[in-house]
Amino acid sequence: MLNRIVIFYLSMLLIFFIGANRSLAQPKMDIDKQVQNLKDRLTLNDEQTTKIRNILEEANSEREKLFELNKDDRDAMRSAMRDLRDETDRQTKQVLTDDQKAEYEKMKEERRKERHHHGPPDGSHPYDQGPKD
Repeated sequence: MLNRIVIFYLSMLLIFFIGANRSLAQPKMDIDKQVQNLKDRLTLNDEQTTKIRNILEEANSEREKLFELNKDDRDAMRSAMRDLRDETDRQTKQVLTDDQKAEYEKMKEERRKERHHHGPPDGSHPYDQGPKD
């Protein structure tokens, strides 16, 4: 009986670590969704869409390399990822018009708020809806 329990827990640990490593080892982002979101929200033309797709694909490739190089050093990884994000942001802005840059900054701020508050950008929360009649 004790052997079964030990085997069960070891199996669960193995499954957990395999799943955790798989999700960390593949920090791929859905570039198609990102590009479509930017295209829709910023009303990108075809040339801008192609350039931004190339920027995001290159950033994704670089992100994977950085992850592999820095997987044992969280501080180095955090710094490298921040630098990559800043460079990707800089390159993206070079493709945009002034109006698109303003909307892009608004999008980034909304994402920051979502990450910080773990909810929608308008700040609403299901518990804040008041009493029901």
